[in-house]
Order: sequence, then structure tokens, then C-alpha cells
Amino acid sequence: MALSAANYSNINLLKPLARLGDGIYLFVALKALDSGDIDTAVLCLEAGLQFETNILYIRRIRSLLVELYYARNNVQEILTVTNIQENVDPRNTLTHTEKLFRARALRDLYLFAESYKLWTEIKKNKPSNISSYEIEEALLEALAGIDADINKNAIQETLEYLLDAPRSTALTQALERLLVFTGFTPAPLVSQQILLRVYVGRLDYGTAVTLFKNYALTLEQGTIKRPETEQKDESLVPGVNVEPSLQSLKTLFEQFTYSTQADLCRAYQYSDPDAGLRLFAMLYEQSERKQVRFLAAYYSGLITRDKKDISGAISWFAKAEQLIFSQDTENQAVWYQIDLLIDRDPGKALSKLTSIIKRTNKPDYFADVLERLSRKALIEKNGAFLTSLDSVVFLYGAGAMKARMAYIASRAAQIGIITQKHLDTVAEKTTIKNFIEQRLNWVRTQNSELWFKMLAAYRTDAALLPESWKTNEDEQWSTPGTNYTVFSVIEESENKALNLTIGSADDYQFAIFFSKLLYWGMGARLFVELDNYPFQEVKSIKNLRALADYLYRKGEYNLAIRVITELLRRSDYFMLDFDRKIYWPLAYDEVMQKALAPRNLNKWIYYALVRSESLFKPDAVSKSGAIGLGQFMPATAQDVANRLKIEQFDLTNPEDNLFMSAFYFQGLINQFNGQVLPAVWAYNAGPGRYTQWKKEFGFLPFDLFMEAIPFSETRQYGKNIGRAAVLYAGIHEKSDGRALLAYYLGEKGQP
Repeated sequence: MALSAANYSNINLLKPLARLGDGIYLFVALKALDSGDIDTAVLCLEAGLQFETNILYIRRIRSLLVELYYARNNVQEILTVTNIQENVDPRNTLTHTEKLFRARALRDLYLFAESYKLWTEIKKNKPSNISSYEIEEALLEALAGIDADINKNAIQETLEYLLDAPRSTALTQALERLLVFTGFTPAPLVSQQILLRVYVGRLDYGTAVTLFKNYALTLEQGTIKRPETEQKDESLVPGVNVEPSLQSLKTLFEQFTYSTQADLCRAYQYSDPDAGLRLFAMLYEQSERKQVRFLAAYYSGLITRDKKDISGAISWFAKAEQLIFSQDTENQAVWYQIDLLIDRDPGKALSKLTSIIKRTNKPDYFADVLERLSRKALIEKNGAFLTSLDSVVFLYGAGAMKARMAYIASRAAQIGIITQKHLDTVAEKTTIKNFIEQRLNWVRTQNSELWFKMLAAYRTDAALLPESWKTNEDEQWSTPGTNYTVFSVIEESENKALNLTIGSADDYQFAIFFSKLLYWGMGARLFVELDNYPFQEVKSIKNLRALADYLYRKGEYNLAIRVITELLRRSDYFMLDFDRKIYWPLAYDEVMQKALAPRNLNKWIYYALVRSESLFKPDAVSKSGAIGLGQFMPATAQDVANRLKIEQFDLTNPEDNLFMSAFYFQGLINQFNGQVLPAVWAYNAGPGRYTQWKKEFGFLPFDLFMEAIPFSETRQYGKNIGRAAVLYAGIHEKSDGRALLAYYLGEKGQP
């Protein structure tokens, strides 16, 4: 690597750091980055390339360095750093990240032939963190730079591909770069679409509409004679002397790609809805293209809905439904009709839902409107409506949507909202008893949402948790903290008697890398470094499980849970009892016991609540400003502190936070006559909300009350805590959790 004399001198001053061991330059650089000192970070990384000998750290240093070089626009240095001889050391190959930044650097330096070659290679072996559209955009720029005339057709094809891509931040950035790229100037129609999509991506809707009108006017003045009878309005568009005719706008609109058309419709919706309605009306009436007429009807519906004209909006969405050309467009048009009909005409909403669920390949797309319909039926005690909903969803629904509806229907039948008379009116004629058993057994035995599986098992006296949970499936992995893996090597100096089990050299390096990261106090970077680990094949299930164990033993419960979460995404992973104890850990157990000692709180429910609130991250801060393990708002915490006569407290301190949140939670339970589930809802949404809901639908048992709550966050919060509490009891007590669930639902006293 070529360096200036000054830089070379500074780097040489860092040479003695090598005596501190492998990776020192990387970890010092990462520490500098965490403190915002990019200059020091770059200097340490450059020194690391000179003096580091371990290939693991060399590769990570190089990968991080090219990212920083690119951020600082030091593109020439990227080429220098990534110009390696791979045949010298087969393991010293460029990572996907390094290839990506090298390709970008080649592009920025106008080395188009080399750039095109490398982007082609990236396309063949596309990494998961790079979009296809970004690759196509880069290939386009390279082609344009090589020779615009020779590659005109290829350039045009790629441009069209990009113009019909779904809207995204990455697309906006890609198109924006094309606008300033000097190697190729696309045809005016193409360039106008690029610019329009850029403006929409920036949410600059007014400018997008102005651009469209300006270009239409330009074409009109050259090729289209304005009808003398058509009105002109010069005030609508700044910078436009005259308003183009609707016919001119229609003609231009129809030349755009579908994605550009959709973006333009959106721009009209948010910047000039009245003009949009006029244009869309003409497109709907006169266009010969089905897709154009669909967009015109669909966005007319959206604008009309925004204007609170519900009848008009329903009519427009119904017209859009007649013009659908894919399952997605049909789902969109029908969803809005159902959404608008729920409060106006629930019967028609049910009819539309029934019709679409029978033929759609995405029934879960309608899960939210189904929730609203079932909520309305529960509150109104409308058994006939619930029966009809259940019938269609049970026959044609899927997944969580079907499980939820089946459980609601079974419980509605148990408490008398659904009667035998209601069942006799549907095609599925059966007795109340058989209906309840059938629905509950289906929920219990199918791959449905765990909360409803637990509820169904509870109602049918079946086991809430698998019997296998009561045994240790793999003796190799026992209780976390007792099975020492390759990570134990770093503790050798602390305890010479440890029976260390060291795997391969790569396993050893994996353990050392992440233990050092933790030693340097950079646990927050763990998952960034895990994603960028140079030797991906080392990230085996065994090594990730060992990493989770190590984090657990170090008290980094949040990070340990997240590692298990990473494992859960793998198809070849099977969760052991060992993993479950890490995923639902007894975090801060001594502090927890101290917080619970003066309270009458159930340990597992409180553990579940804290896990749900913060995932055991003591310094967690929410968007609303809630802090710490129990996610206390500062004002609430101060009120609790006053009542407890605590003068000083730190919400990021586990002991302070847990003691105060346990007191607050206990107070909510007391406020609601010892009922824990209302206290859970109140912890999330506030005590006043529960009081309000109780007046509206307090006649429902708590499991159905949950489904009637209008806030999806609070509904899911209650389910998450109930489910986690049962899992905690099952994992750590090897109990079935039945008594705990009964207490949670307010059907029995505390176990």
C-alpha cells in the first residue's frame, strides 16, 4: 500500500502495538469508531495491514477499511487495498463486501471495463445483502461508460428494468446517480421517468407532478394542437406558463412504465388530488390499457377516501376490482372495499371477505380486516356473524388467521354467543359440542400460533408443552454455564483446572475473536462483526450455540437471546433444552428475587414481562423514551420513587429498575382486584384504557376480551407475556404451565 511519508511515519509509531497480540489493530480501530474518531480508526487499520500476521484479522481489517475509504471518497486507496494476489494464500480472497466496494471504486474512477467485469462476477454469485436492482444499475453505468453507442440496446433494456422496479430507497439512489452520470444520456422519455421516480422516492410529490406537466406541455407544443374549447389554468403549476391539456397528459402517461405510472398517481394523490381526479377520470374512461384503467380507478378511490367520500371511494375500488390483472391488484382493490364497509355495512364486508378468501392465494393479506370484523361481532354478541366468519375462514383461511378465528369461534360457542341455531344456518351442520371439540383440536394439533395452541390445549385438558421438554435431548449440551466449549479457552488463566475442549483452529479463532470483542466492551457490535466474519463456514450451529453460552455466562443476556434468534432462522437448526434456557433466561436472577421478595408477584409472569419489555437489555431506551429492563417512563419512575421514598435512582441499573417496576406492576394488579392480565394490558396501554374497554366489552372472558382490544400492540403484548410465562415455567420448573395459564386468564388463583 502506497503511503505518504507522514502517514508512513505515523503508522510506524503504532508498530509496537503488535506485541499485544493478534487483532489489536482491529479492536483499537473499532473502539475508535465507537467513539466517533474515524481518523484514528483508519490509521489503526492501515497499520494493521502492515503489521498484522493473522489472516482472520487481516481480512476483517481490509473489509472495514474499504468501507471507511469509500465513505471518505478515498476510492483510489480501495483499489490499492483490494489488489491482492489470491493465488499466494487461497484463504486471502476478497469478501463480497470488498468486491462490492472495489466495483464501486472502479465505477467512480471511470474504469468501466474492469467495473463491468467485477459487477458481472458479483451478479453470478449475488450476496444476500445486495439487491438485484443495484447490480443492474451498476452494470448499466459500466456499459454506458465503455461505449454508449455499442451498448445502446443493453443500456436501454437495463434502464427499462430499473424503471419498472418497486419503489425503494436503493432504487431512488440508483436512479439519482444515473441522472448525474455523464457517460450516457438516455432518451428524453426515459430520463423524465428517472427524474420523476427520484422525486417520488424523495417524497417531493409536487415537483414530480410539475415535471410531468412540463414535459407533457413540451410535447404538446411540438406535436399536439390544443382544443380551443379546453380551459387553461396557469396557476396550477409553478413555472408552467400554460396548463397542458388532459389529452396531452393522458398520451404521455400511457408511455410510462407501470411502476412510473403508479409513482405518478401517488404524487398526484398527495400533491394535487383534484387535478389527479380529473386526469384519472379521463384515463379510466378512454384508455385502452387495462393496467392504466386499474391505476386510474384505484387512485381515484384513494383520493376519494382521503376526501371522506366513503360511498364514492367504495364505488371506485369496485371499478378497480373489475380491472385486476394480478392477485396482488385484486387483493388491494378488495381490501379497501372491506375496510370501508366494516362500519358502514358489515354484511357486505363479510360477503366481500368471503368471496376473496375463497380465491386468493394470500388469505393472510386480509387478517387485519378479519380482526376488525371479529372484534365488532364479539362486542355486539353477534353469533350469526361470527359463525359465518368462522365458516369461511376455517374452509379457506390459513396459518395464524385460521387458528385465531377457530379459537374465537369455539370459545364464543362455549359461552353462548354462538348457539345451535347459528350452526344450523351454515353449510357445516354439527352440534355445539362437536363444533367446539373440532375447532379446539384443530388449533391444538396444527402448526398454528403458539398462544392459541396453548389456549386450545388448556381448554381440552391436553399438554400445553411437548413431553420432550421434560428431558434433556442431547447430553452434550446441558445447563448453560456448566458446559465449557471453545470459548472457555479465554478463561484458562482464571481457572487452570477447567477441562477445555478445543475444536479446530478455526473454532479457536472464532472463540477468541468474539471474546476479545466482548473484552473491549463492544458487545453492541457483535452482530455487525458476526455478519462480516471472514470465514462464514465457521459459523456452524455448534459454534453459534457456544457463543450464546459464552454470552449467557458473561451476563450478556440480550446478546445471547439474539444469537439463538439467529439460529432459529436456520432450517437445519433444532432447539435443545440448552438453547431454551438461554432464549428464556433466568437473567439477573439474584436481583430479580430481591425485587420480588416484598411483592406477591408470580415470578414467571414478571420474568416474561421484563423479557417482553427490554429483552433483558439494561440500557434499552424506546422511541417514546422508556428506559431500562422494565421500560419505565421517567415521569412514572419518579412517581414510583416518591411513593417508595427513593431519593436517587438510575433506571439503567438493573437493581433500581426491577425493584421499581415490580412495585408498579404489583400496584396495577392490586388496582384491578388481583387480576394479572388487566394489569399487563395497563402496563402497556395505561390504566385508563382498560377501564374504558371494560365498560365497552367487560362481559367477555379475558381470552376473548384480548381479541376485542382495538390496539394490536396491546393485544400482542398480552399474548406474548402469557405465552412466555408458560414457557418459563415449562423450561425452568419442568411444569405443564396449566395452573399458571389459568391464573393469567383470571380463572383461578395464583399457583
